[in-house]
Amino acid sequence: NKEDFSKLMTQEMGKLIKHGHQEMELCAGICEYTAKTGPHELEDETKDLADGGKGIITYSPIGVIYGIQPWNFPAYQVIRYAIVNLMAGNSVLLKHAGNVTGCSLK
Repeated sequence: NKEDFSKLMTQEMGKLIKHGHQEMELCAGICEYTAKTGPHELEDETKDLADGGKGIITYSPIGVIYGIQPWNFPAYQVIRYAIVNLMAGNSVLLKHAGNVTGCSLK
């Protein structure tokens, strides 16, 4: 929950509780936006070709995305890269900063 995670950020890195709440709200907004717009953004696109034919642009998963994350935004930096890749069908592997291991396990 937001309160517990914000307190953990304060304990591990000295972030103000208020800033922890803001970070969590930003993360929720990113997830909501991605859930709303992601399916449309990932739809196949049909294009007319110069010779009269049709082409299809499709977005397919590319595999595992490895993210090495800094300590200063332990939730935002993860959500920022992970949620869109998960939506696109990729797997994500996270290496969190050593000084925020509690946040990475939460």
